[in-house]
Formats: sequence, C-alpha cells, structure tokens
Amino acid sequence: MLQIHDPQPLPSPPDEPAAPEDAPERHRRGLLATLMVAWTRLTIRAPGAVVLAAVLSAVVAGFWTARHLGYKVGRVDLLDPESDYNKLWIDYAQEFGEDDDAVIVVEGSDREQVVAVLDELSREVARHDALFHAVLHEVDLSRIRSKGLHYLAPADLEGLDRFTAQAEPVLDGGWGHLKVATTVGGLASQLAAGEVATPGGESPLPALERYTEALLAAVEASLAARPQAPADYVSPWPGMPASFATLRDLSGEHLLAKNGRLGFVLLRLAKQEGGFAGASAATDELRRVIDAVAGRHPDVEIGLTGLPVMENDEMRASEQSMVWASVLSLIAVAVVISAGFGGLRHALMANGVLMIGMAWAFAWATVSVGHLNILSVTFTVTMIGVGIDYGTYYVGRYLESRRRGLSCEEALLETSESVGPGILTGAITTAIAFFCASLTSFVGVAELGTIAGGGILLCCAAELLVLPAVLAIVDRSVLGRRLPEPVPVHAWLDPLMRRPRLVVLAGMACTMAVAGGLHELDYDHNLLNMQPDGLESVEV
Repeated sequence: MLQIHDPQPLPSPPDEPAAPEDAPERHRRGLLATLMVAWTRLTIRAPGAVVLAAVLSAVVAGFWTARHLGYKVGRVDLLDPESDYNKLWIDYAQEFGEDDDAVIVVEGSDREQVVAVLDELSREVARHDALFHAVLHEVDLSRIRSKGLHYLAPADLEGLDRFTAQAEPVLDGGWGHLKVATTVGGLASQLAAGEVATPGGESPLPALERYTEALLAAVEASLAARPQAPADYVSPWPGMPASFATLRDLSGEHLLAKNGRLGFVLLRLAKQEGGFAGASAATDELRRVIDAVAGRHPDVEIGLTGLPVMENDEMRASEQSMVWASVLSLIAVAVVISAGFGGLRHALMANGVLMIGMAWAFAWATVSVGHLNILSVTFTVTMIGVGIDYGTYYVGRYLESRRRGLSCEEALLETSESVGPGILTGAITTAIAFFCASLTSFVGVAELGTIAGGGILLCCAAELLVLPAVLAIVDRSVLGRRLPEPVPVHAWLDPLMRRPRLVVLAGMACTMAVAGGLHELDYDHNLLNMQPDGLESVEV
C-alpha cells in the first residue's frame, strides 16, 4: 500500500529510523555508518545547497578539463621511458627529432602524369608554410655536382686527367687535330711505332676501328640520301669516362616507384601542443589541398597516409567513439534501471548524479596524469558501467524502505546506514585493483589504472554524498507522491532458487563449455588492427 506524503518538508527530520526493541545491536554503528548518517542528516536539512555545490564543482571541473586535458597518440607514450629499448629511441629522437613524415601517395598511368601531379601538389602545399614544412617530392642532386670530384675513386680521377690532357689541344683552339687526315695519320703512326696506348688510355687499333666505323656510317647515310638515325650514330671520338657521365646526370630526381606509376610527397605537419587538437588543422588543410588537386586530375588517384596522419585519425576516431559510447551507455543504463525500478524518475536521478561524478573523474585525470592515451580513453565507459552500480544499490534499498512505510527522510537515513558502508567498501576494493595496475611498467596500462581508480572513488562519492540530497528534493515534492513498482525479479528467480544443485551444475557446464575456446585466444600486437574499418590513412 502506497503512502502519500505532504510535499512540504518536515520541520525537522528524525534523527534516525526507529529500531525494534528486540534488536539493540542495530544501534551499534560502525565509523563509516555513523559518518554517512551524519552526512545524510545534513543533506536532508539543506539539500539544495548540497546539489548546488555539487553542480558548480562539476562545472568548474568540466572547464578545467577542457582547458588542460591533452591526448597523446604516440606509440612511444605507451612504453616505459626507463626501459633500455625506449631509452635508445629517446636518445635518437633527441638527436634527430621524433617527427615522422606524412606521405601523399599519387598513382597514375605513366611517369609524366605522376610527376606533373607531384609538382602541383608540392607547389600547393608550399603555400601553407605555417602548417607544413620539410616538403620533399624530388631530390635535387645538382648542388653536389660542383663537389662531385670528391666522391670519385683515384682510378677515376686518373682517367679524367688523361681525357682532359687529350682534349686540351682542341680546347685551346687547335681544331686541326679533329681533321680526318690528322686523326687517322696519328693513329697509324702510333701503330707503326708499336705504341700500346694513346695518351687517353685507349689502344691505337680499337681507336682506329671506331673512327673508321664512324666514317663509314656517315658516308653510307650520305649516299642513301637519308638522315642518320640517332641510334645508328657512332662517335669517332674517344668515349667520355663513366665518372663524367655520372656527374652530368646529377640533376633532379622525383620520388617514384613502380616504373614511375607511383609517386610520393613527404612533409611534416605542424602540431598544436596540448589538448585534443594535435595536427588536426594541418591534416584537414592537407586533405582539402589533395581534394582540390584530385578534382583537376580525375585520372589520378591521390591518397594520404603516414604515422602522423594515422595518429590524428586515431585520435579523432577515439574521441568520437568515446562520446558515442558514453551516450549509448548512459541511455542503456537508464533504460535498464528504469525497467528494474519500474519508473524513470529514480533512474534519471542516479544518472544525473553519475554525470557529476564523471566531471570530477575527468578533473582527476587532468590533475593526476594530464592526458589520455589510446588505452585510458576508454575509462569513461568503465566509469559509467561501474559507477552507476553504486547509485543503483542506493536507490534500490531506498525504494525498498519506502515500500515498508518509511518516510523519505527515514528511508534515506536507513539506506545510508545499512548499505552506505558496503557501497563505499566495494568502491575502495575496486579502486585498489585499478591502482595496482598503475604499478606496471607499461605506461598505457599504468595511466589507465590511475585514472580509473580515482574516477571510481569519485563516482562513488557522488552517489553517496549528492544522491541523498537529490532524492530528498524530488521525493519530498509533488513528483514523489507515487512510488514506482519494481519488476518482479524475485518471482522470476524463485524457480531457480528452489533447485540450487541444478543451477550449480548448469553453471559449471557453461563454464567448461566457454573455457574450451581458450586455446583459440590470441594476442594481437598490431595497433593498426585497432583502427576503424575504411580509414584512408590505414588502407593507403
């Protein structure tokens, strides 16, 4: 039978619920129960002040978090900085820098098409020097041509010296040395004298054969009245040393692969320190530039990848997933609690107070660690799933006391005394388990343990300290005149409780069946498999 109360608050709430005469041990409260009853009396007297203080603190915590909480996407940030392998990497990064390149990938049908797009992309990207730097799409080797002799072996230098000595008379204006009679006569004289090699390092006989072949080819082309094809041309002069040809080819070279059908542009992205922005502004602008160039070259495929891009996409995907998962979790929890309590009012109150605890938890994450990573970003769902349990226990016992005929004030005091210590003890043990994870050397897990452990305690504190005030305000108003009817779960479970042996055997059988798949459980160490499907930076 429901009891209807006057919506006006009582002049002074009772000190504590009445106790049966045959149960004097009820008054032997522990320290936690005594403190919680004292706090509940205070909230009953001034519930509005408690709720206002809680809401204001949650708002301040939210602003503090928004301004100071960062996000680290680097794989190195998940590792122990004191480990030997990580120390080597840190030393390398301090010496050479730890920024990685973003890579624009261009795929076309031929080399000319790809090179044209690479040049256009480089020009467009170079205009945004505030967002991009160290743009590289070709290697310019012409600057080392003047220093090319420093890279040659001594034998190559001797060959160059002989070649320039042979060509020096011609370069000084002695064009008569190039006449046919002079050249052939000189070679014939060397053969007659038995000389082994010319000053250029070439034997007279091969030189004479080459010169004769070149003359015959030119005469044949002249008699046929046709121009000599470049492929049929034979130079009559001594060949240029290979080292000269190498120095001549020191010019620009694009970054190409697959016979020129695949090209690359490497660049560095400007990052914003702190917060969740990272390289988002640079990545967005780069994608806009790529879309504009791709629109002018529809036959060419252009993609964007590289570790900075993947980390930025990972950060955004994590942020969006965190928000959506949190919203869905809150909705699902509210639906389940509403169904269990038989009404929406108390479910909304428990979830509302949990949001205050979540704001405190985010502030704790900002103060204790200062940032989230790819693992600790999941703590919000953990807080919702675990933190709502404390509010559910409290509201469930409170409604049970109300159905036994206690007033709102009496039910709150009885609930804080009976289940408050148990709820706090459960939260402390759960928090200790998470805090133990902070002792591990794996920084990603350690930070998750620190954030989650403190967050659980704060969510529990919100449910134990703020929820009684919210219940006092709402259930002493017009809205509290009707108590919800809970789902008859006990009636559903009663047949099972009558057969405990059958339940135990069924539970053991299910456990063994599930444990049979443990041998198929593997460890996936590839972080790329954690990315959403269809992410361009991963697919490219």
